[in-house]
Amino acid sequence: MPYPVILNLTGRLVVVVGGGSVATRRVESLHGQGATVRVVAPSVTAQIEDLARSRACEIIRREFAESDVAGAFLVHAATNSQTVNEAVARAAEAAGALVCRADAPTEGSFITPSTVARGKLLLSISTGGESPTFASVLRDRVEKQYGPEYDLWIQLFGRLRNTIQGMEGIARRKAWVNRIMETHEIRSLIAAGKLNEAEEAARLCV
Repeated sequence: MPYPVILNLTGRLVVVVGGGSVATRRVESLHGQGATVRVVAPSVTAQIEDLARSRACEIIRREFAESDVAGAFLVHAATNSQTVNEAVARAAEAAGALVCRADAPTEGSFITPSTVARGKLLLSISTGGESPTFASVLRDRVEKQYGPEYDLWIQLFGRLRNTIQGMEGIARRKAWVNRIMETHEIRSLIAAGKLNEAEEAARLCV
């Protein structure tokens, strides 16, 4: 089983080799993560062009060269050529970078999961490279189950963190969190976007 982690990419170089639809999804997922994103490809999609214009990435318009991964923290091999992806993976590993092969996920050092983000809440789904399509379908279901209001739930429990941590025993802490989430009044306040009122009601549940 792969080992799941969440990486801090701020100030790190991430290289995406390829300019098609798969590479586009990788670049879009990296947008806003604080990384320096470099795209290497003879041609790229309009979406990558737009991201480059907004300075979300830089584009090197040529075929891949081993030197492109020098200093990289992460590398995405996302071309439609198995030969090129293999070369990218070899170069990345030689340079000490983590690499993801879009055409052969289990051959790289990491896999990109399907994700659902609700503010600071991040839900990740992976099939270990067996079926990215199934992971995508599950993500669509999770998106419906966990709506935008979960961003407010995270903010609420962030405000309550010190109170929760001050309780003795994990069982008591979990029971209080469950009680808050199951209280109709608080659920209604969260749905209405009334975070301050929800916090007041939650503290009365102690």
